[in-house]
Amino acid sequence: MNTSATQADHLTNLRDFAREAAEWIRPRAARMDLEGYCSFLSAMYHYTRGTGEKARVAGRNCPHGEIRRFFEHMEREEEAHYLLAQSDLNALGYDVHPDKPAAVEAFDRYWASIRPEHYRAYVGALVVFENIARHLGPDIAELLRRLRLPRTQSRWLRAHARADEQHGRQALAIAERHMHDDPRSLLQGAQRACELWKEIFRSALEDPIAVARRAEPK
Repeated sequence: MNTSATQADHLTNLRDFAREAAEWIRPRAARMDLEGYCSFLSAMYHYTRGTGEKARVAGRNCPHGEIRRFFEHMEREEEAHYLLAQSDLNALGYDVHPDKPAAVEAFDRYWASIRPEHYRAYVGALVVFENIARHLGPDIAELLRRLRLPRTQSRWLRAHARADEQHGRQALAIAERHMHDDPRSLLQGAQRACELWKEIFRSALEDPIAVARRAEPK
């Protein structure tokens, strides 16, 4: 098979994993109520709290300078995003649940399991995570409208919808430039990220964590 055609097919498959995750999320987001949204925010707090450390791990394991610099950039961009989820929950009158959801734990275990020689799997995973929101722009806008969420209660979603557009393009561009090096690791990382992200979203809505009301100040 023509090498350029093969790489184009791999890139299409890579994009399809992000699209698959978004299509799976879409009907569930349409049914999300305020309880589910609060459970989702609590999950996103735990999911994004470790983002900076995950980016550092990936950067250390990436010998290629361009990929390493990208993860260093992502570390700076994402490290404090968990505080947005916490602020949104607090604005709604709730506290973050102290326990990390099992689905987030599973994602953490996967990230820690990636061996340095398969470092391109990090890029494949990031292609999925950073390209889901761009497929869900209208759905996010409708969710905000339906649940009547002002900016003070939806900073995490708004920030990711905005930032992920650029990050998604960057991750895809890097994947395209490095696809010929190790397409297997890239695609395996994307496939696993798709599965894990769907489970994080499913568990937040279908097995919601009961977040506690914030104590009233005395």
